[in-house]
Amino acid sequence: MATSSSSSDSPALVSSTLHSSSASSIIGAHHLVNVVPVKLRTDNYLLWKNVCLPILESYDFLGLIDGSDRAPDRVLLGPPGFSSPQLNPAFSAWSRRDKHCLICLQGSLSEEILPYVVGAATSRTLWLNLERRFSSLSESHIIELQSKLQSLSKGDHSMSQYLKSIKHIADSLAAAGTPLSSAALVVHTLNGLPAEYHTFATSICTRSTPIVIDELHSLLLVKNLLSFAKIL
Repeated sequence: MATSSSSSDSPALVSSTLHSSSASSIIGAHHLVNVVPVKLRTDNYLLWKNVCLPILESYDFLGLIDGSDRAPDRVLLGPPGFSSPQLNPAFSAWSRRDKHCLICLQGSLSEEILPYVVGAATSRTLWLNLERRFSSLSESHIIELQSKLQSLSKGDHSMSQYLKSIKHIADSLAAAGTPLSSAALVVHTLNGLPAEYHTFATSICTRSTPIVIDELHSLLLVKNLLSFAKIL
């Protein structure tokens, strides 16, 4: 006579399915360490976060850090008087996945960041720890960089030094997760030029085709060399 319970209720099958899912997570977690292209530093939290999120989502780890994938009950309680509590296979599988996610996140941290996450037992704890520590710091850093860029002028610096300063700030903003467009960099570069470059700046702004920042840098360096040659 056929039993009324389905094969899907079999503890062995459930355990096998969970083990198979966990094995897939192990492979994904190991690969994840190698595909995160950015190491978290004190000055690039937003960039690191924006890179990590889609990667974590693609490996089904996102729920672990945002709290939507919560831990199942640790033990299963049988009917009173019939069996003793047993470890929940679903909890074991969840715990292994979380440990793999935790290891992956730790692998994406630079050595200067690792001391900040010592003691983080779950991936969500580590994620929230980093968010509390670096989110506001990153925003303040971005505001500071943007303010510095807006007030930057060539002044007494050489053209090469001026352009290097602009590039350094632009690279720092990109590392912080707020890259500037080429058009915005062109505007900032032209705004910082002295009065003798007014005609040059006007010609750039009235061009029929927009200029990219690399081309502008080249033209400025050439113009600066020509002006220096005339003086000699």
